[in-house]
Amino acid sequence: MSRSSKHIVVHLSFLLLRLPRSAGSSSLESVQTQVRFLSSIVDGELALEPLVLDDAARMAELVRTYSNFPLGAADASVIAVAERLDAREVATLDHRHFHAIKPKHVTALTLLP
Repeated sequence: MSRSSKHIVVHLSFLLLRLPRSAGSSSLESVQTQVRFLSSIVDGELALEPLVLDDAARMAELVRTYSNFPLGAADASVIAVAERLDAREVATLDHRHFHAIKPKHVTALTLLP
């Protein structure tokens, strides 16, 4: 089972809505992709991982450290939760930030897809 924070669910839904404009897809395809994504939560394929206080502290540290990107809270939450869960792989549609970030628990994260 994969895990995601509720912040990422909202962020990904926003990105999926923008998909037709950026990838030549139709609005219907975007909606269908969102439905499949949300259904994966309902079906138990994707679990929502709550953020804890230590995650917020780490997120603030990451946003401050990588302020030249700028790194947003959504991406920082992925790193913070990955560190806490000792996850070595993360799924992201935005590889540019994650290649430059140095997590505490591994040399680099494996980015999927």
